[in-house]
Amino acid sequence: MQQILTGSGRTPMAATPQSGSEIENSPLELEHVIGFSGESPNTAVLHPTSIPLVAIFSVGKLLVTSNCEDPHDQHILRGHDASISAVDVSPTGSMVASGQTASSRSKEGNGFIIIWDYHTRVARHRLEGHLKGVYSLKFSPDERWLASVGVDGRTYIWDMQSGERSGSIKDVIDNEKALGLQWGAIHEAGTRRQAYDFYVTYNTGVRACKWGFEIKSMQYQLSSALFQVPGSGGKLGGFVRTYASAALLGENLLCGTMSNDVVVFNTASMLYKTNFTIGGAGILSLTYVANDGTVVVGCGDGTVAKITGSERDWRTLNVVQLSGGVTSLSTSGDGCEILAATNAGCLYRLVSSDLTTTLYMASHTEGVTDVAVPPDRSDQFATASKDGSVRVWNLSEYTIVFKTTVNRVCPTALTYAVVPNQLVVGWNDGSMRCFDVERKTELWVVPTAHRGAVTSLYSSRMFHLSSGEDGVARVWSTAQRECIAMLQNHNKPVTCVLGDNTCETIIHTCSLDKTAMAFDLAQNARQDGNMKTPKRLTYKTDPECSGFASMGQRTTGEHELIIATVDGSIQFYDIDYQQPVFRINDTTRVQSNSISVSTAASAFVTAQQDGTIVVYTMHPTKPEAAPLTQASCHSNSCVKAVWTTDGKQVVSVGSDGDVCVWNYFM
Repeated sequence: MQQILTGSGRTPMAATPQSGSEIENSPLELEHVIGFSGESPNTAVLHPTSIPLVAIFSVGKLLVTSNCEDPHDQHILRGHDASISAVDVSPTGSMVASGQTASSRSKEGNGFIIIWDYHTRVARHRLEGHLKGVYSLKFSPDERWLASVGVDGRTYIWDMQSGERSGSIKDVIDNEKALGLQWGAIHEAGTRRQAYDFYVTYNTGVRACKWGFEIKSMQYQLSSALFQVPGSGGKLGGFVRTYASAALLGENLLCGTMSNDVVVFNTASMLYKTNFTIGGAGILSLTYVANDGTVVVGCGDGTVAKITGSERDWRTLNVVQLSGGVTSLSTSGDGCEILAATNAGCLYRLVSSDLTTTLYMASHTEGVTDVAVPPDRSDQFATASKDGSVRVWNLSEYTIVFKTTVNRVCPTALTYAVVPNQLVVGWNDGSMRCFDVERKTELWVVPTAHRGAVTSLYSSRMFHLSSGEDGVARVWSTAQRECIAMLQNHNKPVTCVLGDNTCETIIHTCSLDKTAMAFDLAQNARQDGNMKTPKRLTYKTDPECSGFASMGQRTTGEHELIIATVDGSIQFYDIDYQQPVFRINDTTRVQSNSISVSTAASAFVTAQQDGTIVVYTMHPTKPEAAPLTQASCHSNSCVKAVWTTDGKQVVSVGSDGDVCVWNYFM
């Protein structure tokens, strides 16, 4: 009986590491993260004092600080166990606050806040209390307090010295939810009677709040009162609005509403002054520009407008149009620049004087389904996403050099052709298309390659190989794109197709039906016209597993296939043996979604369902491997990880739309 050698798998990682490398002296170094979605408001800000300018934004569960002038200068802060939903930075830039959505690890679904030391990137406080998550955060002008608004509609005040909750607005009514925050003036600063003004926007109205020290009780007390609006009837009168955002200009409190207008209140008299319409789809964000005394407005239809005025007299100075609804606006410390974030996954830099716009970063807004690297260069990679787009990225500047979409379908699989600059894409309607990345044109299309989504693609000099949810693999001629062979041996979706690296006529397939097969295109089992049924060379199966999830092939030794199972084990198969010759049993039992073998042939990397990537080193001649290092960056499942052609970097993509680029030093 054949003996199966076994090796040890990786050890489980900490649930929420905070910052820095997970493993000391790891050969993996996180180089860059892409993945800002802009889905939540108030998740992108500019650091007020850093030179050069630094943007702070969320990528899923991660908080990213990024040098606006150098895309290679990024820092990642880890500590959340759910997507970050609110971000703010203190006026001096010494602290950063990040709040998250409801935690899946809490029965109550609490969302906590982390206060970070910006310079050391270490968590100072963890603030807990909001049910269902955090919606908005704002530091007080003197950094003593943090105000927070929760999805539960509650507003809390937190002491930044102790990390304790010190106050809250308690007189809320049913279905009344706080949506935005704005701090105002500090009264009698430095005395025992020091008090703070701040304002909270609700789906029902706007409150003016006073946070002050009460000598009688020897503690801070929070009081609030409603701004008066025109009309009659109802709790707040006939002038009904949902107030989503706010900015303060002198005694003018400007509140953006979901009715597309800005409502102006006087903070001294607590009275309504005027309202005026800007853009469409709601006023989602506002920011004050201190150096010229103006306010910039961000709208749900992508409109950004610069306005000025006072009381009842307001006028528009400049207007620009961005892609997606403007969910966040933040002004630099000197007032010269504005960071605008949209729910189309874009971050823009705007010159505050005239709103001249530069795209700073673009990201997928939904999960990434595949990633591929070209065979002839190491400065580029391509991604496909559920947002419907295919993008090709420059690895030096992390800019998009090519982007395409097809109406009403989503890309599901990618591979670069042998011909330079050609990218083959499979779609969820079963079609295949080829694009010239350099010329930005579609070269050809196969409209019905499969029934259901295309699951995997491979290209060689002789053919294109595709597989689908229909359990079929097909071989297409590179010249005419005709189907020259069809493999119908699997009874569940085929998860991976691969050309053999020792013989260009041999192809491999693996499937969720627990089987992996090899076929020789040069040998026919039968032929029907131009359609061939290649001879099957091998049949590998593991009836005890739940299916084969991914596959790769060694380039040394006996060129064994490396197959990952749904149950978390990794198996080496020699073409001459039915059973695996080596098996790694991962104690975490987490599925490896992909396997990519380095061109250096000494290592392979797996993308794990738990969001980690794991690098394994291989014996140069024997079918043996052991985990070398692992790293966690993706906020959800890691869909795929691939080596660049030179073997110096790994690109991994996640189901939350995030893309990570890793340097590999060995």
